[in-house]
Amino acid sequence: MPRKPLIKTNEYPYHITSRSNNREWFYLPLDEVWKIALDTINTAQTENGVIIHCFILMNNHYHLLISTPNSNIDKFQWRFASLFVRQIQKRTNRINHVLGCRYKSCIIDNKNYFHQVYKYIYLNSVRANIVKTAEEYKYSSLYYLIHKKENLIPFKVIDPFIGQDGYSSDEILYWINEGFTIEQSTSLKNGLNLQKTLELKDRNSRKIIKFSSP
Repeated sequence: MPRKPLIKTNEYPYHITSRSNNREWFYLPLDEVWKIALDTINTAQTENGVIIHCFILMNNHYHLLISTPNSNIDKFQWRFASLFVRQIQKRTNRINHVLGCRYKSCIIDNKNYFHQVYKYIYLNSVRANIVKTAEEYKYSSLYYLIHKKENLIPFKVIDPFIGQDGYSSDEILYWINEGFTIEQSTSLKNGLNLQKTLELKDRNSRKIIKFSSP
């Protein structure tokens, strides 16, 4: 079955996720995987000019919320994934796949959906019963922003809420941790699996072009 076409755009942000092969753990202590992820995202961001809005690493998968001013999600993801996999293979002496199939991505084409995805990403650790509140989980960019340790993350995080005018940290954390209804959560999970038709305009002709997002 052919892969769904990948939309490359600079008009909308993306929700990206990728899972380890066979849903196994990453074969290394999570502290070590976290450092590998930070370093390899930093390299891929520097080379491709993407904007990282939030990132979380779980035992066997990760989530990213990013924007691509250069319409190059494919180049960023290829560089990040290849470096990430090689580093884990090198440290574990593995030759088999580290990640499963190709990453999943979903274009976020409205403000409300962007807000929901942001919350959904940071609540991964709460849903997994690892922590009680999102800011407690130390393998996410939220932890470092809230605890003012962002200097320990090598790449730049442009969070849409934390540190922005008009929002207090307490208000943001309350909003995140109040969670979702079951219907909202199901809808967000399905967002990465269902095709969604978008209308994008050609830069030169300004004619509307219809695509199907991955």
